[in-house]
Amino acid sequence: MAELLLHDLRCMYKNYCAVQSTSLRFSSGGVYVLLGPNGCGKSTLLRSICGLQTFEGSCTLNGQNIQKMSAQKRANLISYLGQNSTAQLHLSALEIVAMGFYPLLGAFEPLKQHQLETALAALKLVGLENCAQQDFLTLSGGQQQLTLFARTILRKTPVIVLDEPDSALDFENRHRMLGHLSALAKQDGCIVLLCTHDPATALEYADSILFMKNGAILNQLDLACCSQDALTAAFHQLYSNIQLISYEGKFVMIHSTPSC
Repeated sequence: MAELLLHDLRCMYKNYCAVQSTSLRFSSGGVYVLLGPNGCGKSTLLRSICGLQTFEGSCTLNGQNIQKMSAQKRANLISYLGQNSTAQLHLSALEIVAMGFYPLLGAFEPLKQHQLETALAALKLVGLENCAQQDFLTLSGGQQQLTLFARTILRKTPVIVLDEPDSALDFENRHRMLGHLSALAKQDGCIVLLCTHDPATALEYADSILFMKNGAILNQLDLACCSQDALTAAFHQLYSNIQLISYEGKFVMIHSTPSC
């Protein structure tokens, strides 16, 4: 079981506070979705959790301080897919995915056969097994994103952090990706934390939604127990002219054009 704790975490850029004092708890088996407008600090918060951004306060995983871990140890515990992640390398899609095993290898140690087979299985999971030997740079934007996603989930690390991982995906592949993330949380006990600009994604797949604005977490609501009124109020802090409706046990958000 994994537990990720943030206590009074703050991020500063010179005199600008990108992330205000934030204290949060993330537990195994949960899908946590971060919503908020552009420039509100979402990516900075995610990078801090991954140890890629300096911050004040603390971030611990199972009691261990993220900032005091070596890069290799963090990579063995936390997988991260950044908003602008790419790979400008003339490698096959299979080789790009297999790079997810690099933190486990010693210097100049080659990949093992079972690791390549696991990488191929990850490509198959995202529907790209037929592209395994294709040059990564010749893939479409969506296929590249799926390849990098396959690399991210390859080792099923205790924590999986993704920043807008579905931005280049079509409808079917978006839901395939989100379904895999949900399964990693529920079946493998991973903590899944992702950022998106799509409220529908949050409402359909999240166990808990975090609402962020101007560097601060305004609300965190667990969908299993929050009321429609509470959820509507939280969304109104981010978006205007919206309505939430209940459909087959789930909430759906629609844009409401104000009457003249």
